[in-house]
Amino acid sequence: MKTIVPEFRQKSRWRRGAPYGNTNALKHGRTTAEKRALRKRIAEWRQTTRALLAYAERELAGRNS
Repeated sequence: MKTIVPEFRQKSRWRRGAPYGNTNALKHGRTTAEKRALRKRIAEWRQTTRALLAYAERELAGRNS
């Protein structure tokens, strides 16, 4: 049931994040912004490296033929 007055709205059962009182909520820091940015930079570096290796292999194959 939807009402106009916010005080009478039912709160959603589903919310994001750890439940209240959960001491394991953020201990390892896997999803912190810094870690996500680092993993993104590593993924970009790996993609660039793979592309450069593929290019080098094509160049070397062209020289040998």
